[in-house]
Amino acid sequence: MFRFQSELLLRLQQQFVSEHEAEFKSIEDLIEAFMTQYNRGDFNDTIEMKLRDLYEAAKEADTTEESKKLYNKILALCPDEVDAKRELIALELHPSFNFIS
Repeated sequence: MFRFQSELLLRLQQQFVSEHEAEFKSIEDLIEAFMTQYNRGDFNDTIEMKLRDLYEAAKEADTTEESKKLYNKILALCPDEVDAKRELIALELHPSFNFIS
């Protein structure tokens, strides 16, 4: 899960940099602005954060069926999410098997 959260943070940061780099004199100021907005919760409504919440819910789900539904919601939002696909395959092979650590 840590790896996925790092990837999400990197995606958000890259998007922020590409959209706002002309507004800042230095990369340090740009990254500081991003972190301020991130910590304030300005990105909570982004797809990346929705994916994070769905991954966490799927990981903590009480049943295999609940996990599958959540992984399918992830794929509905973002069809290329490889981790969700791997988790669905793993759950089909054996419900206690888990790829994401």
